[in-house]
Amino acid sequence: MTRNSKLNSYTISVFLIAVIGFNLLTLTLTSAATPKPREVKAPCRLEVADAHISKNTLKKEGKLAVKVVFKSICNFDQENLVLKVQIFKTGFFAVHPVTPIIVRKYSFVRANHWVLIKNIYVYCKNTKSTKFYGTVEAQAVVNGTEVFAPRAQSEKSTPIDCGT
Repeated sequence: MTRNSKLNSYTISVFLIAVIGFNLLTLTLTSAATPKPREVKAPCRLEVADAHISKNTLKKEGKLAVKVVFKSICNFDQENLVLKVQIFKTGFFAVHPVTPIIVRKYSFVRANHWVLIKNIYVYCKNTKSTKFYGTVEAQAVVNGTEVFAPRAQSEKSTPIDCGT
């Protein structure tokens, strides 16, 4: 192999690396600048916030507690709405409930009104890091038909310094 062919091989390699790097950079910058499409949400749905330390319990009682907020949203009138909520923690080998199933009943909820359940929490026994999440399921009568909402849960199983 001659010195010129080694130089050409080196030049081509550097050129290819530069082109690939530029394309990757352009793709990354384009993706970051392009807005994500708006998520279309169902007209009736359940939402569960990620578990977090309750500021109210800490402020009012001086105790640490893990809290989850649950929300039911519907664009239709609902009769006999029943929400079942619960908080879980993930252990080494299994998932464990840290609250019993808590049932909340509402005889009538007007269309486009949210049902917000904010007072579901469990006190911490220590500060051991533990992952928590919440679940909710519902049933109601909408336009004369009984409907069931499938179980929804927190998007993340959140590690919190709270052993239960």
